[in-house]
Amino acid sequence: MYDCVEFCHLKYFLVVAQEGNFTCAAERLHLSQPSLSTQIKQFEESMSAQLFVREKSGVMLTPAGNALMPFAEQVLRLREQAVDSVRAIHKGTAPPLALLACELHNTARMRSNKTKFPTKIKPKFAAPQQPNPQMKLLV
Repeated sequence: MYDCVEFCHLKYFLVVAQEGNFTCAAERLHLSQPSLSTQIKQFEESMSAQLFVREKSGVMLTPAGNALMPFAEQVLRLREQAVDSVRAIHKGTAPPLALLACELHNTARMRSNKTKFPTKIKPKFAAPQQPNPQMKLLV
């Protein structure tokens, strides 16, 4: 069942995929090779899919592993961004928030293909309900 997936599983998966070898991946992750192999095996069981083809020369991703790769990268990247944002807000070093909103008026049509084109763009901003002292609005 996939509800047992943790961030460390995704990290281990990515490092093994990048290294193509459990021994090298374990060294990079500062883990023992048997421990990493066990973690990956448990991860595969929780996903109900084999993610790697194991050979004497190393490992290769299965089609399921290839499908997981971009999602694992995105999840870990989003996790890093979330942690960075929270820490920056806590320290008071968050960058200003820039918002862009507009409303299109007076749509014109071209005769040849009837495609709509805006003839006027009107900025539209709404003030936050409860201003955050850490947030700056640049207009």
